[in-house]
Amino acid sequence: MRFVAIRNRIGRLLMAVVVVFVSVRGASAAPTFVYALNQVSGAANQIYGFYLNPTTGALTLLGGFPVPSGGLGGSGSFSEHVAFGNGRLFVLNEGSISLSVFAVNAVTGALTALPFSPIDRAKIWRRSRSGH
Repeated sequence: MRFVAIRNRIGRLLMAVVVVFVSVRGASAAPTFVYALNQVSGAANQIYGFYLNPTTGALTLLGGFPVPSGGLGGSGSFSEHVAFGNGRLFVLNEGSISLSVFAVNAVTGALTALPFSPIDRAKIWRRSRSGH
């Protein structure tokens, strides 16, 4: 029974994965970071950060991880709740209906929550209704 619980947890963790290619100026090979969201219904979401070794394909957990997303998990599918763009990692928190935004350190892969994060649904709703 314990094996099934562990397998299910790993399955949930691996469902919400985004590979982030971050180039470092002047570096011959850019490091590759992989982020995974572990969402548990009614509990705090956790983000795991890994370094992807380009030679072996091995993943190594980055120091300081996991980090809380700032929101709660929900009961639905969350395979698309993590995205990367413009040096930012975006996480949808289904249970708390919020969006968390992090700056990604291009050298270490560390995440820093942006000052306005998380954005709750009331702020998102008001902004979308105002046409901005």
